[in-house]
Amino acid sequence: MEPQDHALIDRVLKRDLVNIQRRVAAGETISNAEREVLLRAKADATAEGAQKISGEELCNLTGLTDKRHRQLAKQGYFPPPDNGIYDLRATFAGLVKYYREAAARKVKAGTLDAAKLREREAKARLAEMEADEKEGKLIDVDTLSATMGSVLTAFTARLSNFGDGLASICHNQPGDFVAGRVNDGLRAMLKEISRMPHVPKPK
Repeated sequence: MEPQDHALIDRVLKRDLVNIQRRVAAGETISNAEREVLLRAKADATAEGAQKISGEELCNLTGLTDKRHRQLAKQGYFPPPDNGIYDLRATFAGLVKYYREAAARKVKAGTLDAAKLREREAKARLAEMEADEKEGKLIDVDTLSATMGSVLTAFTARLSNFGDGLASICHNQPGDFVAGRVNDGLRAMLKEISRMPHVPKPK
């Protein structure tokens, strides 16, 4: 069927509908078929109206201004209004897309902000540690390990030879004598080790 045929049919149907409405208004009785035409026209009008929303109603629902709605329409989220009336389905589909993208941007921005904050905090901690190291408040692990290694080496060496020195002196001696010699030897060894530098000198 050609487009002009559809247009002709629409004009005929509209004219018939107007005639039926005029007869109803005049109090004339109409047939069941005419009543069906009226009911169908009413249903079509209701459905068409349900698919539209005014700019004012849209503002009340979204909390955005009409200017912002028109900006979003211009950005392609939904069709622009026709005489202040928006297509309901397309507009809300576009608004859902807009809010999703806005939420994604917010999450991304929050992630970047958190990363930048962690980086700043790490730099601040590093600068503080460098200052403490220069002031001798911090010692690196390698230096501390080397110093404590020297102490442990001296302690081990003295303890390893401790028994050999006492064996010849304490042979066949009474217990009090042996205990005194052992205690004296341990005290001398510990005193020597205590004089060693346990904490490295700052560089």
